[in-house]
Amino acid sequence: MKRFILAVSFFLLAIGLMATVCSAAPYIVCNPYPSTATVPDYFSVVVDGGTAVQSTPYAVTGGVELHFDVAGLSSGSHTINVSACSNTTSTQAGGCSTATPFTFSKVTPVVPTGVGISGQ
Repeated sequence: MKRFILAVSFFLLAIGLMATVCSAAPYIVCNPYPSTATVPDYFSVVVDGGTAVQSTPYAVTGGVELHFDVAGLSSGSHTINVSACSNTTSTQAGGCSTATPFTFSKVTPVVPTGVGISGQ
């Protein structure tokens, strides 16, 4: 009985750990900055010419990267401009790099038709 409880506990722990590393939303990312490089303090992200949003660097193995959630954007074409920024360096206006533009289209899947029950 002890082995059964231990096995079930281990299984539930494993399921819980897997759930914490899964992501469901689409993200805008960049190549990782290795920890040996000058790492940005934050990224400045401008969506469709709107107000700049600060995005905290996301820790990955060996460094950090941009990890900006775009799940809330509407369907259609979008342009995102991203700059890497530092609080301590004033290499350019505002301590940020030149913006890198990225354009993409977010599409909504077509509604399925002919949904029913099959005997196969």
